[in-house]
Formats: sequence, structure tokens, C-alpha cells
Amino acid sequence: MMKSLRDYENIMELFAPQSQTCLNRSPEAAARQSKEKMKFIAEQSEMILFDTCATVHPQFFSTMEHLLPILQKQGRPAYVCVSTVKELKKIVDNPGKQEAVRQRAEAVLHQLVKWEMAGQVRILGKRGDRVFADPKLINQVALLRHRVDAILVVTNDYKLSDDLLAQQVPDSGTIRTVQINRYGYFSNIPTPSRRVVRIKPKLNDADSRPGADAWTNL
Repeated sequence: MMKSLRDYENIMELFAPQSQTCLNRSPEAAARQSKEKMKFIAEQSEMILFDTCATVHPQFFSTMEHLLPILQKQGRPAYVCVSTVKELKKIVDNPGKQEAVRQRAEAVLHQLVKWEMAGQVRILGKRGDRVFADPKLINQVALLRHRVDAILVVTNDYKLSDDLLAQQVPDSGTIRTVQINRYGYFSNIPTPSRRVVRIKPKLNDADSRPGADAWTNL
């Protein structure tokens, strides 16, 4: 297991923003490289924890299909915070959510039970906890960093990722975050300066159509 922050930074260089050459790769080549990256980072992470946003991602089941065999060879489970389970239940019971999202959340809940019974997933936290998912996960990671050398949190929530990385302190375990990509593997979470932000164009902008969406890199 890699201990130092620099070692982990070297690992995460595999997730550096893609060059134009990489962007021109075939989908098969991109998926193959994603698979290699997942295996490498999973083997170097002592604990892999999924948040709510990741569990309702359309590629979540594919991600678990790819990840669990890697962890099984090492005799380790994946982890989900108990507050995430509660958030999934809220999504299922919320008629205001899109039906596809509600159905996906319900399917995840059923599968989590099967994975937990098989020892492939472990639920962190007490069932009676009433803390909202994100603060609970942040608190959980803050505690775990003193006992775990390398924690990897899988989330597609960039704000949560920023909050988690802010928990990094000297003389404790490293915390890293990745997101689920279109292939059901892991990709880096871009730094704030490289993120694509959705901007609503002004209605009086002569170069924009009303209601259209513009995208820009900050």
C-alpha cells in the first residue's frame, strides 16, 4: 500500500486531463485505458466509498461489475455510507424526481442488500443516524483518515469532492476522489479551473437564441 501523498499524486497523474491525442482515441481504446486505470487505483486504495450521486449514476451497475472482482481478489468490500442508503430511499419516495431516477435508486437499494449479504459491500454508519448524506459522508471520511492510509471516494458531485479534499491534513491517510465515466470506470474530477460550467445566455444577446444553453471552460 502506498503511504505518501506524493505516491498518491503520482497515481492520480494517470487521471490528468486528456490531450487532444487522447480525445481522438477510439471508444474501445478509451474503455481499455479506463479499465487499466480503475484496476491500478483500486489496488492502491485501502477503502473505496461511493456517495449518493455515484450510486444513481446510469453507469453505476457497470462500475460495480468492473470493480467488485478486483476487490474480491484482495478480500475487500466496497463501502457505502448509511446516509446514502437513506437518501436513495428518499429518492424512491419522491414523486418530484424523474421516474427513471426513482427506478434506478430502487434497483440500487435492492442490489445493495444482495451485495451486503454476499460481503461485497459494507454499509458504514449507524442505521439510526439522521444526518444528511453529504455532511455525514464528510464526517465519516474525516474520522476514517486517521485509521485508513488511502481513501478513495467515488462521486460525481464536484462540490462534495472539493469539500472532501479540504479534509486532507498532514500525518493522516490520503483522500482522493474520482467520478464514474461513460464506460463504467473511473475518471479524474477536473480541478475548478478546468471545469465546464453551464451558462444561460442573456435574452438580449444578439448571438444567442432565447432558451439555448452555452457552455464554457473556466
